[in-house]
Amino acid sequence: AVHAQAARAGDADGRHDAAERLATVDAALVLQADRAVEVQAAYIAATLGARPESSGGRASWDAGARAVERYRHVQLGLSPDVAPPSTSPSPVGEGLVGAIGVRPHGGAAATTYDDTLGAIRRARAELLLAEIAAEAPETPYSSSPADRLAARRLPSLVDELERTRAAAARRAIAERRVVTARAALEEAGIGVAEASVPPSGAGRRWGRPSSPASVDAEVVAQAERRLRQAQTAAAAADAALAATPAPPADHVATLEEAIVLRGRDVTADALRHPPPWLCADVAARVAAHPVGHDDVDPERLARGYGRLATYAERSGLADAERIDDILSLDPLSDALLRHRMAALEDLGPGMGAAVDAGLDLGL
Repeated sequence: AVHAQAARAGDADGRHDAAERLATVDAALVLQADRAVEVQAAYIAATLGARPESSGGRASWDAGARAVERYRHVQLGLSPDVAPPSTSPSPVGEGLVGAIGVRPHGGAAATTYDDTLGAIRRARAELLLAEIAAEAPETPYSSSPADRLAARRLPSLVDELERTRAAAARRAIAERRVVTARAALEEAGIGVAEASVPPSGAGRRWGRPSSPASVDAEVVAQAERRLRQAQTAAAAADAALAATPAPPADHVATLEEAIVLRGRDVTADALRHPPPWLCADVAARVAAHPVGHDDVDPERLARGYGRLATYAERSGLADAERIDDILSLDPLSDALLRHRMAALEDLGPGMGAAVDAGLDLGL
């Protein structure tokens, strides 16, 4: 319409006047949006939430507010202090109906409504992502051994921890066998010494000295056989111990700390630089739920997304595009199953409903 008016005003292609008129309209919309903010228009807060204090958050919020005001002014002819007509409930909540009314039935008006709705949802998604990012854990720099190991991915760290624990267990078993074998060797040595001592009790018989008691050769032979067996067992235990190297001191504890730190880093990175699956889930949530709904609570979502990000890396699915891609495969272990269930619990009833409805999550 602006282009056509400009052409009728004498500009051949309408571009010059159209640009001026569009600039004027945009300036008017900015003022109207500012007025809506100033008067704390309830429909804006119900649609977008409270205006953030951060400059980045305000930019997203303002873009959504201006989209609302543009639609209200151009399509509905409403000022910030007038509510739009509403004749039917909206699937996206009362706040949206209070801001831009119900969707028209088809045609250009419906398209314009959908475009405005898309702008509102993009603004809400950006705002929610910013709130989620604010929940990211701090990742201070440290050069400790655990911090250096935390640069590796979780599967590598977990595998090394399992191997180190297994090696420590084998070493402990070998050490216990050496202690047992050496105790048996000492006991066998004592047995030989005792068997080699003649029995006491020599005395007089019929008034004359009795003959000296003799050592039982069979008893001595048995004791010596037991000694040789104990020596062989002790030598084998010593050889087995020598062939079973001990892991570096405190390596298990260092690896455990590194896994915790890596999980923290993965969580922080996912929340501050959201991967495609997280962005897609946030977009779906703001499309399905109004401001203030439990399923768009940033603190709980940050916890769930962090757990899901670490689960994805441990499962080799860090590059997944959708949450379904992460959850559709069977967990590789019972520990990962528990990890996934904790993430699902934090991500809310919607995820639980998907499980109950029979979505193949490998449960």
